[in-house]
Amino acid sequence: MKFVLWLVASLSLTISFWAQGFVLEGSKTDPSMYKYWAQLYTGSDLVAEEIYLLPPSSLRKLNIAIFDGEFDLRTLKNLSDAPIYGEKFLPKVNESAHANFVWHLISGFPNISGSSGPVSLAALGLAGDYKSVGRNLVSQNTKLDLANVSHDNRPSYSSLENKDSNLSNLLFKETRFVCSAGNYYPSPADDITEGPCIQVGSMSPEGFVSGFSMEGESVVILAPSDWEVLSHDGKQENSFGGTSGASPQVVAALANIMHFKKFNFYSYEDLKNLLTQTAIPLPQSKTLKNGAGFLNSYQLYRVARLLKFNKITINNINKAINTLHLEAKKNLLRAHRLESSPQQWKSLRIAFHLGSEFVRKQAAIQLAKLLESMQLYRTASFYYNFANNFSQLSLDDLLRQSSLRQHSSIRFWLDTQRLSNKDIKSIYDRAKPHGRVAILSKFASQTIERDFLILNSKDPSLFGETTVGEFASYLLGRFY
Repeated sequence: MKFVLWLVASLSLTISFWAQGFVLEGSKTDPSMYKYWAQLYTGSDLVAEEIYLLPPSSLRKLNIAIFDGEFDLRTLKNLSDAPIYGEKFLPKVNESAHANFVWHLISGFPNISGSSGPVSLAALGLAGDYKSVGRNLVSQNTKLDLANVSHDNRPSYSSLENKDSNLSNLLFKETRFVCSAGNYYPSPADDITEGPCIQVGSMSPEGFVSGFSMEGESVVILAPSDWEVLSHDGKQENSFGGTSGASPQVVAALANIMHFKKFNFYSYEDLKNLLTQTAIPLPQSKTLKNGAGFLNSYQLYRVARLLKFNKITINNINKAINTLHLEAKKNLLRAHRLESSPQQWKSLRIAFHLGSEFVRKQAAIQLAKLLESMQLYRTASFYYNFANNFSQLSLDDLLRQSSLRQHSSIRFWLDTQRLSNKDIKSIYDRAKPHGRVAILSKFASQTIERDFLILNSKDPSLFGETTVGEFASYLLGRFY
């Protein structure tokens, strides 16, 4: 009871003094958003602090592969001494290479989200060149621990399994694959039917599923990306994104629990259970098509360390989480007694990442107020979303949002409501372009009355007897 009373009283206190001597840097593209918002949301920087204090001899170096469309060897950083490549690669590209951004998110170059232990880029495969990479790995007796796969380069298990069992075993039985879900919503995320792969979707800075992120029951988890995650191309920091910016963060988080020499073997079931049970549920109601929530790197790391001598079962994971709830509660209680702003900040963040739903919400409110005092209003809104009931948000407020935010927030607000076609049509008429795309694409697979297809358009002849799905695809192409 005393705990609850203190929390109620503490919420009324001003926290403007916290900002004294403690300032977070805003993004160059949006000063109202913290520069390293993705690390903040997942807690990967908290993991880095803890691993940094460990003796290097306790960590195992991991071999990691990237199967992608393009990379530039001239500007890749943190390479191993003898990286293994497929037969084809791009030595020159006109723009920043996609795989460079991916690798630097995984390796954490220079101080962005990434693995906190030693990693080696042991393989780069252009356009899913699994055969060439596999042969090189076999010839050099090198094993891969993790592989990051871009959406268009899905592994083809069957094409190798029947032809070369050694190569197949090396790549597809000993390597853990993490795949980006894809950026073509409302098209569904692909089911990986030929073999296992942990599919990752994208979350926006506000805490919504990104409007482009493809949905499906095969999606395991989300990671903060949208089009605004910060990465590095080897020459300078740049905004990166899509589900391609999300999956490398999951690779890095998994690497952090696989570094430890004696406890580095995890089955796909182990990894999925750890990811889903430690994930933070999104603040809005959701279907089962966007995974269990978004990546909680810090709790993932702490739970895995607690279970280093135990079998990875859901029951054991939940026991570890309950143990961490006590630590979170203590951190929330001690935050108001600390004199140092950085210490308060860290205690509240630990409470957010390790706490029960109640503790997480209280920590989120305090973090949001602190971020507001630094004028990081957009990042503050993320934490406020965890303290509020999304289903009770005002539709008028959602319709007033800027178009990019409106696409995802209306899309998921609709999940919380029971609306007639007439109601949906009325909301559509009031929405901005991206909001209209969200409404149409959300209901593209459902039966909608014909009057819903009678839409205001400058050129009605384009549509004729079109379906909702075709019209949604048209709008997606027009506005993205």
